[in-house]
Amino acid sequence: MILVISLLAVLFLVTWKKREVISKNQLQISLLPMLLIFIATTVYAIQPFQSLTDDDGKTIRYYRQHKIKEDGSLESPVKFKKYDIALRTKSNLNALVKIQAVNVANKNIQQVTVGLFHELHVEQVKMDDEEVKFKQKNDSLTLYFKDNAWQPDDKRVLEFKYRGLQSNLYFGNAQAVYLPNYMPWLPTEDSRPAFDIVTKYHYLHRVPHQPSERKTYKLKVDGTNKLFTNLPRNGHGNWEGVSSDGLFIFGTTFIKSR
Repeated sequence: MILVISLLAVLFLVTWKKREVISKNQLQISLLPMLLIFIATTVYAIQPFQSLTDDDGKTIRYYRQHKIKEDGSLESPVKFKKYDIALRTKSNLNALVKIQAVNVANKNIQQVTVGLFHELHVEQVKMDDEEVKFKQKNDSLTLYFKDNAWQPDDKRVLEFKYRGLQSNLYFGNAQAVYLPNYMPWLPTEDSRPAFDIVTKYHYLHRVPHQPSERKTYKLKVDGTNKLFTNLPRNGHGNWEGVSSDGLFIFGTTFIKSR
């Protein structure tokens, strides 16, 4: 609405100048703020926003085109023990997640693949505060650390910075947040796709990603007041606890509590 109003105001000002209703100085004084508003709202409008609909066609087409064959390579050599999660819910979900992980394999590893929903776009990955190379493909993320091989029983801290999520099934934005525990919105050792296509009718089947062991979670959410999770509250905007079923979040951000 602001974009349209600013555009109309610019057109009116130019028209008035041509008809000599206003002077050149008046045009310059009035036109500059309108142009700034128009440019700012245009940049805001072209940002990706979530479109929440009941049409699963896009998701079905994606997983039909990116179907992979499951095998033993999906088993992870590392275990995630503790999550430290900071979320910001604006037009899309913004996440900074630190994970304490350990190499449970009996050999050194130079790369590892973790699961993460493909609509969450990773911007940066760190290992023990140092950036590492990564490749994001479908619902998985491969980390490369050839120069710093991960030894057996060695504990490290992985840090993931990512944003996005435009699915009609799961969302996190300025109005509300819905992140179920069976969907890999957090990095996970399970690198299987979030969905599978089953039966000849191409129905979507959710692939559960809840962990099979107890993990510790520390959660901080900015901008959300009425929020429900499976973790105990630990102060305003903070939750902390242990869960063997993963982490789910549901909440709204409409009105501040009095």
